[in-house]
Amino acid sequence: MINTNKNTIKVESHSEKVSCNGEEGDLGHPKIYLVIDSKRGSVTCPYCGKLYKKKSN
Repeated sequence: MINTNKNTIKVESHSEKVSCNGEEGDLGHPKIYLVIDSKRGSVTCPYCGKLYKKKSN
């Protein structure tokens, strides 16, 4: 899945886990928890393709 900037969510640099439920209401998907890859500094939701990326220091 191709990711665009609007689907990239910056998270605090100390965060190791994030949760994703897609969108609000009926447009979303089940809430899941994702672990941020320590080498890449990011993780992609397998349901909706949102990219969670650690903020640069």
